[in-house]
Amino acid sequence: LFSVSIFSQKCDGKYDNNIYLTALNEYINQLNEFYTTDFYSPNKNKILYIQQEKFLEKIPNKINEYKIIKITPENKAKYFRNGKAKLLTIIFELKQKDGKCFINITPYKVEYQNKNYTQTVSDWTLIYFRSQKGNLIHSKTENGGI
Repeated sequence: LFSVSIFSQKCDGKYDNNIYLTALNEYINQLNEFYTTDFYSPNKNKILYIQQEKFLEKIPNKINEYKIIKITPENKAKYFRNGKAKLLTIIFELKQKDGKCFINITPYKVEYQNKNYTQTVSDWTLIYFRSQKGNLIHSKTENGGI
């Protein structure tokens, strides 16, 4: 008689908000290596407009060669009402699905027209983490689109 144990990975292990910095670094690597389409042409200036969330408080104002501008409801008009489309990057909170821990990062093309913001999405990046000795570490990155 023997028993079989199946361990499911938990995302509630030891991690702090630096996991979002790891995810953002991986996303920037994707931008630099894979994304060369016109959709990403606003990033030729190496600026990331990131929707501010409480869990992103420790994200610095510069990562590698990218300037990070945190967008809030109060400053959105300052950056997005100038008539030019820009990418607004949304980083979603760490999630678990089917035993896998991941952070979804999705860029939205934002345009301001007729007193309204229009946000268009075409792709996403998932940054996966695995548990190692109670800590979450990057394991792989996947990109996809509509």
